[in-house]
Amino acid sequence: TFDFGLFGWDVQSGNLARSMASFGVSITVFPKNKETARGIEGAASLEELVESLKSPRVLVLRAPAGPEQQSTFSAALQLLDPDDSVIDVSDSWFRDTSARARLVSAAQIHFIAVGLGANENGSRPLLMPGGRPDTLQKAGRFFKTLTPAVSLGGGSSGHFIAMVHAAVESAFAEIVREVQNLLQHGLGDGKEFISMPQDRIFDYVRPGVAAPPNSDFSREPVRWTARAATELAIPALTFEAASGARAWKNREALDEPFCQPHGARRTDRESL
Repeated sequence: TFDFGLFGWDVQSGNLARSMASFGVSITVFPKNKETARGIEGAASLEELVESLKSPRVLVLRAPAGPEQQSTFSAALQLLDPDDSVIDVSDSWFRDTSARARLVSAAQIHFIAVGLGANENGSRPLLMPGGRPDTLQKAGRFFKTLTPAVSLGGGSSGHFIAMVHAAVESAFAEIVREVQNLLQHGLGDGKEFISMPQDRIFDYVRPGVAAPPNSDFSREPVRWTARAATELAIPALTFEAASGARAWKNREALDEPFCQPHGARRTDRESL
C-alpha cells in the first residue's frame, strides 16, 4: 500500500523522506527510526518493507559507503521482481554505481542513480537524477514532488555530479578553515569569518559549533573527485590538497614546522 520504500536512514535520506511525505507520498522505511512524520512508517525487516510496496515497486536505496554497500544492494535486489525500480541515492564512487546499474539491468529491474546534496537554502535535499528518460518517467511520481524529471545523463551520471558537488563544498570548507587559521595566527583573531552571514559553510570555524554529520566521510567525495580528475588528465590541485588535508578539528597540527615549506609560521602582521 506504500508508494515508496526507503532502505537506509541518515540525515540526507531522512530529509528526503520527510520532504516527499509533505507532498502526500506514503513511505515505509527500514531500519525503523525514532524520527517519524505523517506518511512515514517503519518496517520490521527489509522483506516487510518490500512486501508493503505498491506494484510495480519503487525502492529508494541509501546504502552506507564502504564494503557493505554492495552486500546491502544485493540483498535488496534479491527481493525485487522484473519491472520494479531501484532509485539509488547512496554516496558512491561512480564506477561502483555503474557496476550496480549493470547488475540491475541483468535482472530486468529499472535503475536510477540520484545524487543527494545538502541544500543551503533549506532542509529539502538537492536531487541530481541520472538515468534513461523512459526509466525516469516510470518513477515520475517520485520526482514530480521534488524536482523536474529531467535526467542529467545516463548510468552513474547523477552520482558523478553529486560527487563533484560534495567535493566543491568540502574544498570551500577547507579554504575557509585554513584562511581563518592564518588570520588567527597572524592577526590574533578570526572575527572576520565568525561575523560572516549565516552561511552554513562558516559553521566549520564558528566557536562552539559541533562537527557536521559524517565529517570523517565528508572528505571521501573529494578523494573520489581527485581520482576521477587524474583519470581524465584534468588538473584539480585544490581538490587534491583538500583530499589530503588534516581534519578540521586538528587545526593546531598546522603549526608544526614540517607543515610549513619555509619553516614554522611567524605570527607577526609584517610577515603575514
